[in-house]
Amino acid sequence: MVAAEDRGLLLDALAQERRRLRDVESIGGVGWWELDLRTRAVTWSAGLFELYGLDPDQFSGDYAAALECIHPQDQAPVNAGVEECMRSGRPLRVRYRINRHDDGSLRWIDSRGQAQYQDGERIRIVGAIADVTEHVHAHAQALAAETFHQAVVEASPDIIFVYDVSTESMTWANRSVPELLGYPEATAAAGITAFLNSVVHPDDRGQLPISMRQLVGAPAGEVLQMHHRLLAADGDYRWFSRRIAAMHDDMDAGITRAVGVLRDITDAVNIEQRLQHSALHDTLTGLPNRALLMDRLAGALQRSAHLQRAVSVLFCDLDGFKRVNDTAGHAVGDQVLIEIARRMRNVVRPGDTVARISGDEFVVVVEPWNRDGQSPDVPEQHSDHQVGISIAERIGQALRPPIIINGNEHVISASIGITHSSQSPVFHSPSDHSPANHAPAARPHSTSPEDLLQDADAAMYRAKSLGKDRFEVFIPGMRADAGQRNRIEQLLRQALRNPAGAASPPAADGRHSGAVLGAAFQPIFSGTTGALLGFEALARLTDAQGRFVGPDEFIPIAEDTGMIRALGARMLELACQQLAKWRNQHPRLAEVTMAVNISALQARDPSLAIEVHGTLSRAGLRPEDLILELTESALLDAGTSTLQTLRGLHQDGVGIAIDDFGTGFSSLQYLVTLPLSSLKIDRSFTAGLPENKISQKIVQAVAGLAAELDLTCVVEGVETAEQRDTLPPGVQIQGYLLGRPQHPDLMDFSNLLAGPEPRRVRSQQADVQALIAG
Repeated sequence: MVAAEDRGLLLDALAQERRRLRDVESIGGVGWWELDLRTRAVTWSAGLFELYGLDPDQFSGDYAAALECIHPQDQAPVNAGVEECMRSGRPLRVRYRINRHDDGSLRWIDSRGQAQYQDGERIRIVGAIADVTEHVHAHAQALAAETFHQAVVEASPDIIFVYDVSTESMTWANRSVPELLGYPEATAAAGITAFLNSVVHPDDRGQLPISMRQLVGAPAGEVLQMHHRLLAADGDYRWFSRRIAAMHDDMDAGITRAVGVLRDITDAVNIEQRLQHSALHDTLTGLPNRALLMDRLAGALQRSAHLQRAVSVLFCDLDGFKRVNDTAGHAVGDQVLIEIARRMRNVVRPGDTVARISGDEFVVVVEPWNRDGQSPDVPEQHSDHQVGISIAERIGQALRPPIIINGNEHVISASIGITHSSQSPVFHSPSDHSPANHAPAARPHSTSPEDLLQDADAAMYRAKSLGKDRFEVFIPGMRADAGQRNRIEQLLRQALRNPAGAASPPAADGRHSGAVLGAAFQPIFSGTTGALLGFEALARLTDAQGRFVGPDEFIPIAEDTGMIRALGARMLELACQQLAKWRNQHPRLAEVTMAVNISALQARDPSLAIEVHGTLSRAGLRPEDLILELTESALLDAGTSTLQTLRGLHQDGVGIAIDDFGTGFSSLQYLVTLPLSSLKIDRSFTAGLPENKISQKIVQAVAGLAAELDLTCVVEGVETAEQRDTLPPGVQIQGYLLGRPQHPDLMDFSNLLAGPEPRRVRSQQADVQALIAG
């Protein structure tokens, strides 16, 4: 018999143990249960009730009630497991869901049970349960992630692989590497690593083992990246990016494996190379552009300094290219440029650089040595300077043959400026384009690419000013010429940006508000009656100090830079507005005309007629009040559309005159094809009068031809009474004898209008008949 005191202690210990058990169950999310196989009674632990969220008083304690606490879809599998344990004694293992009784939340339960025996008979099943909800969720998430990543890997166009560091070989890949390159799978029978090593570009093989060995000792997760080429089955090399990340299998083993990605980046590399090429090359001709030119020139200068040799720079500006663009169109102009680039490449040597730096400007860098230090294609006795000159001669010869496009011939030449990177003799190309007969001069040393290019540019402008289709070697004085040209160009741009300055006279102190593009006006008189017949508007450019810039200086610059169109439009506006202003002040000027020179570029502009009529309308003038003067050289380039425009203007009443008649090569042709109203005899013929009998006969012949064609004839440059008296009857006179070009505000109309009534004369015959009638 246990003493009452001892029994009390045992009961207290048992109660304490039960409390510990409940605490363990609560903390661990576990519980135990017992099923009496004879009575089907179920006993649950306190932890199990807590896990189910069920009050013990609400549970009947039988097997059916216990089964009802399980999710409906899981009751049958659980019951089947219990029945199997009762029948066979096999351990029970089931996973099922419950909906907690208190809050309805879904929980996952793992239950395990074992049958117990008495006298060889199974009398109960005792088991334990555990809440495995978090584990199930984590497993599901891991499985979903694994499925997702597997789908990504399988769908990836890249090759994802596992690399064994110890064996330096791939142990797994998601795709067939040979098939990616177009090879049969059997090609890699010796192993994927051996296959890859066999198709790596020879220049890239050395870097791969070195890059792989870098993995050893690398921190986990460190990514190594390399680019290399692999030979595809079609014989072309394709670019690949290989990225490898080191992995630690355990804390102490170090790097044993790596995960890598092999990506075909051929398209990206090709795009990058095209972009790099486009950034450094002219898109039309494929030649180096200015950026690449300057880089190569800088490299050439470094090499020349080391070798004590000279670099030559040839600045080539095309003669006549603008005419091709304007007459034949830019599409033909592009084809011409492509052909010019081809010809220039063909006459330079492999070590030379031909670059296109603007529309019709090319630069050649001549390095007069090859890799063996020799200068090929030129005699050994030639100096480095002579090599550059020899290349310039070749370029000039290569460009002279006509370029035939769509059956039409286009004649292009080049004005070439040459400079050298060290002191050199200087030659000037004579008419036969050979420097042989010219004595050398010295020039100072140029050291920077910018200086060389500027010097060659200056020499090119000297060549162009001396007649084009030639070369000139730089001498220091050309820098001043280039500076003056640049100054005039900036003045002209400033003047064209200043719409108010063009018609404003100088202030009392002679100063202007900035550069001014204005007009002077020279009167034109009847040689028969002395009456005032009209004016010619002449462009005048002055700087801010009122210093005059001659037309022979700024007109060629305007033509070269394309500003001639804007200059012509400005002069047309000024002239028409001035004539309208004079007529308001002097009614007797109602019948005089205004002559304005237009350039070849203006004449080819399809909007010329619109511009002319708009200008006349703004000034309140009639088409008959205006005469447009074109030089023979401008008419030489006139295409069908230009002639149609001029005919349309003439039909509207605008006069069309050939200026400087007799100095060109196609005058008679245009007397037939153009609806002319006037011929202007160039002052070069007037200057010889009266002594030069040939000039006198030419003037008489042209005047007679004009009379027969019912045209007016204006003789320019009449400066003496003797010249005037020699002229045939009926011509009009323009020159210093009767009137110099004047600023409009300084025109002396009291003298100009002192003679006969100003009137309009449409032909020499009409002027002569008026004299007879008078």
